Amino acid sequence: ALHVGAVGAGLEARYVLAEGDVLSVSAGGECRPGCAASVDRANTASQAPAFAPLDDWDGVNALMTAPVAASQLSGGDVVGRDLADLPGLCDAVSRSFEGDGTNAAPAAAFARALLDDDRRRRASLDLVVVGVECSLWVAEQWAVNLRAACPALRVVVASANKALAALTACANDIACNGATPSENVFPSGSTAAEAVRGAVALAVTHSGQSFPTLNAARALKDAGADVFAVSGQLDVVLADILGQSFAAGSDRSDRLLATGAGIRLAEAASCTTAATHVLLTELLFVVAGEAEGALRVEDLNDLMTLHGGSVRTGGNVSEICSGEGPGGEAASLGRSWGDHAVEPLLTWFLAVCYVIGTVAAAFPVVAGVGTAAGLRETYLYAFFALDALLYAFFANVAAVVLRLVQGREPLARFGKRTLLVLDVPMVHQCAVAFGQKLFGLSYGLNGADFAGANPGDHAVHRCLHRIVRGTLVAVGVPDGRLKGLVDVECATFLTALQLKSLSNWGVGAELATIGHHSYTPAVVDRAVIFGFDRPRFLSEVTYTPRAEDGTPATKLSSTTHQPAARRMTFLGSADADGLEETNTRETIGLGRLKTATSFEKQDTKGILASHAVVEALYEGRIASLERLVAFYVALHAMAERTSRRSWLLRWDTWRSPRPSGSLASPLLCTSRERRQELFTLRGNDATSQTT
Repeated sequence: ALHVGAVGAGLEARYVLAEGDVLSVSAGGECRPGCAASVDRANTASQAPAFAPLDDWDGVNALMTAPVAASQLSGGDVVGRDLADLPGLCDAVSRSFEGDGTNAAPAAAFARALLDDDRRRRASLDLVVVGVECSLWVAEQWAVNLRAACPALRVVVASANKALAALTACANDIACNGATPSENVFPSGSTAAEAVRGAVALAVTHSGQSFPTLNAARALKDAGADVFAVSGQLDVVLADILGQSFAAGSDRSDRLLATGAGIRLAEAASCTTAATHVLLTELLFVVAGEAEGALRVEDLNDLMTLHGGSVRTGGNVSEICSGEGPGGEAASLGRSWGDHAVEPLLTWFLAVCYVIGTVAAAFPVVAGVGTAAGLRETYLYAFFALDALLYAFFANVAAVVLRLVQGREPLARFGKRTLLVLDVPMVHQCAVAFGQKLFGLSYGLNGADFAGANPGDHAVHRCLHRIVRGTLVAVGVPDGRLKGLVDVECATFLTALQLKSLSNWGVGAELATIGHHSYTPAVVDRAVIFGFDRPRFLSEVTYTPRAEDGTPATKLSSTTHQPAARRMTFLGSADADGLEETNTRETIGLGRLKTATSFEKQDTKGILASHAVVEALYEGRIASLERLVAFYVALHAMAERTSRRSWLLRWDTWRSPRPSGSLASPLLCTSRERRQELFTLRGNDATSQTT
């Protein structure tokens, strides 16, 4: 499709191209009001082909892409404005699934297709999810949570590149990069095309035109899969594969779900990733509400209550992005990281000033002081030697003084800092990618290195060798107040303790934690704690036996005054009237427990099993998103502090590196004959996946 209009303004018209159309676009002229270009279409039907002005315009309709927000085009802190838009965007995405919302019908269609009994009997897979980078990482966590909510579903998640290789280039089992993708991505025993036939496919891409995801969606559709997609807007290239028409009066396809984030100019993805996560959470609720799985109706209602309190206007996400409370603490943490990152540049600048000043004035400081004190020439040689050492190590001396003034560790290693982000895969991968792109245009003296790992899996093996004096370690901690997350929290703190144990001169890593639980071990140097007043879970409710008259028993032993979930686990029953309410907050799962007709062993196990799934889904869909947004706030504050204090070496944190002009495009720097040759080669190579 060809859009006519100016970026950032309303589109004047949209022309849907037909196969074989040839267009001429040249500067100057005015094909439409406000569009300073001439757009003509070749009339190939006549014997003497000629270009004539375009006709048959479709016009503008509600399905077309929205104009770029004016705030995106004004330069400056584009990433900061994305973070400011994040709460409102998440709220809008959540509300789009209500009633006649824009995503309600596509979500219902997705659930029907996924849970269709006839389709499931014929297909070997239920769902294939593809994406790249942040979209893939968000989709992977969603797929894990979907399996927990609906254990009967057969779900495969793969990089769009791997899925594309399995479905096209490597369909004949040719090894690619040392592995056979069809064996690693899809179940063995059949070809990739056979495995996806009849399955539902979900392509996740914010831009709607990522080459791997776009071509993987096309290959999945050709193989017989029912393809759905998640994108940032409706008018994207991927919509054409799904059969979306943009002619005037066209209805919206029920195969495309959109976050409404639109075009975002910042290279570092923040609000787009969060909006995709929220959309997939709402989609999970729709599927879980129709499926027979591990969640009961009460469980689903509890999760929706928690989710609404997090992403709706005025909720937890809004508080994190507001710059106050936990958001202010995260920003303060990021600014302290920025002081570390900009230190090499500041000390280099101070060293240059010192050298120029003392040499130009012919006054070495130490020797000058000795001369002024009237020391004999014999002793002045020692002072000159001290001046030479000061010239050699002035940057180090200046760094120590600067650290003492700013209250930072004076004995940390000098040079570029490394920030390690430890959290679940979705959070640490998105956070590391965000930080790397923020510093993509930084210089050697004000840059930073980023790495990440899962503290419950491979963080020790991947990060232990990177620990030096002053290494920055940021750990996202699951909420250990919940019974299902206690072990994960303990593993996270154990990993942090192992990283912190490495030290030299008594100095090790600088450890900061981000999480919901107020518990902070002594090894933690700084903690960002979310003090959100969320509803409590059963594992947080105290069980107190009551006397016959209904009053609490006065003599309690340590075995009776304990969390209700623990009592139900080991004793097999619990008196609902003995569940102590210490405040007016709602308790997740308490209503179902109090209305249970009996507390037989089977009922107890069922209640606790479903409640464990609720706790896991709370961590995967709600708590992890809040930690990710806090990481975004901290890393943005770090990059802004570093850039603003870099003076002449300041850079735009939202831009991306650009290729040199000679490498931008081979079609722009070759002869007319060579361009025709390249066009012919590309047109004939129908199987090429090179982008």
